[in-house]
Amino acid sequence: TGESGRSADALVQLSKLDPKSRRALKMLPMSLADAGRWEEALAAQKKVVSSLPRSERGPAREILRGIKTESARALLKTKPRRALKLLKEAIRESPTFAPAVVLSAQTLAERGKNKNAGKILLEAFKRNPDVKFYEEAVKLGDERSLEAIESAANKVLEENPRQHTLRLA
Repeated sequence: TGESGRSADALVQLSKLDPKSRRALKMLPMSLADAGRWEEALAAQKKVVSSLPRSERGPAREILRGIKTESARALLKTKPRRALKLLKEAIRESPTFAPAVVLSAQTLAERGKNKNAGKILLEAFKRNPDVKFYEEAVKLGDERSLEAIESAANKVLEENPRQHTLRLA
């Protein structure tokens, strides 16, 4: 992280010297994330999102969700409540954002909250019948949520029998 840290520091200095530099503003969050400076990366990406016109915010928000998820992953051992809060925010913004949904379900399952983990997976699966959510529900082993997801999967397969990945799962 030495090189990453120096790069992040240089971009922080550049953004302070020229706060209107769009290039520095856009590069700063990922540089901070690479250096493991998650809180700063979150703040910088939020600034990027707010600086863009509404029509161009989609990709920047996706990056923000990714930073929140990876920040949560880094915080799980030291600040689990903060980590779960970040995951919840990412899921609220995009209920089918697979990295946040899966990490949240795994984290809740590790804490013995299989019912909550199953609900998160089921809601994500209903919105986007992705095989990742189904596989995670199988790993979870919660019968009720697995049955609900299998029922939803059968409905999807009835509507679209060519859902190959779902059929294989």
